[in-house]
Amino acid sequence: MSGICVIFVPSLSIYCFLIFPGGNTYGERTTQMKRQFLALSALLALPLAGCQHEESISVKCGGGNPCSVEGTIKFTHRAKTGATPAQLVGAPDSGYTVLFHVPDSELTLATNNITQATLTATTDTGYSSAITVDLTPTGSNPSTLVSGDRAYSFVLPPSTALTDWVNTVNNNTMFTNVIDAESGVTFSLSGQEGTYIVYAQVLSTQTGTQPPSSVVFTDPGSGRESHCQPGRPCTQ
Repeated sequence: MSGICVIFVPSLSIYCFLIFPGGNTYGERTTQMKRQFLALSALLALPLAGCQHEESISVKCGGGNPCSVEGTIKFTHRAKTGATPAQLVGAPDSGYTVLFHVPDSELTLATNNITQATLTATTDTGYSSAITVDLTPTGSNPSTLVSGDRAYSFVLPPSTALTDWVNTVNNNTMFTNVIDAESGVTFSLSGQEGTYIVYAQVLSTQTGTQPPSSVVFTDPGSGRESHCQPGRPCTQ
């Protein structure tokens, strides 16, 4: 079988689409070409899977704004990744892990913390769906990223519900989809005055270890209050 590989390079992203004439009559070939053209148009809306990965982290103090520094502070990590159906099928067993690197002297994991991830899929057919799952804490270790920090890790465990969701997303995908994963974790503050940086990153057997994103917050000291704005430093 022969075909034509059409390569596009919009915004430094590369797409390759094979067009096979096929069909036994002119009408059949024309219909098939029209379908392939529409599929190609949808494909151009998304980068080739594996080329797109974005991360960010934001902060929100517990108890509203302003919040007591004797309370808690919540960090929300967001990762956005392109994937093919074949890649998405393997995601539940890929050991997807979110790491939070925090200043050990200032933050400890809140005892009532429940870390969840909300996964939202958007496919090249216009289909969209979301699922919320609990992340499993797997302990903490001295950070290999920042000296003096502690890295807390949370793993996305495989489950029947997650597998069913993945299958439904793939059934509504032609070539590729975008997965937006948002996870939040709550820490208790020690009340030590200072300005601190928290880093977050993801790793899995599919994505490898991604570069970290960071956010800054300020603790004005025990007994005083601070103002927090998502994605911006906390200020007095």
